[in-house]
Amino acid sequence: MATLDQFVVNIRQLTTDGKFSDLAQALSSPNVDHLTKNIQHIDSIIATFPLPEYSMCMLACLHAVVKAPNIPDFDLFLTQVDTFIQTSSAEQVYYLPQYLCEICHVITERLRKENRARVGIPILYRAIELLRREPGQLLSIHSDLYQLCLLCQWFEPA
Repeated sequence: MATLDQFVVNIRQLTTDGKFSDLAQALSSPNVDHLTKNIQHIDSIIATFPLPEYSMCMLACLHAVVKAPNIPDFDLFLTQVDTFIQTSSAEQVYYLPQYLCEICHVITERLRKENRARVGIPILYRAIELLRREPGQLLSIHSDLYQLCLLCQWFEPA
């Protein structure tokens, strides 16, 4: 637990100093295993990082959840992801866009299996708006959005 505490302190310092490139590297290197190894503490870690100031940290925490063998409360996770997308700093998310894309892909797969495609469409739509830097840009999340739209026959968002 001491190494996790040190990891959190380091992440806080990099964020406070505005060293987002260093922070992205720290959150995408093997050091991020601190989060996956301590997945049982992830809710308290998430509570440690308020949005939008710690958007990149929150994104790494949510990514650790999807990397875990299972997501215990999927509806809570959906709420956390949706809240993150609506309140995060786009500037910070641009440093780790692949994390949000992976999260959206896992959400799509799970909702497809549960036959709840309609639930994910607004979340994925907002994720695209968050990551897209220009109007015509296509992202991997678009394929997830299109898949959900096809499954529930709701074509307007696509």
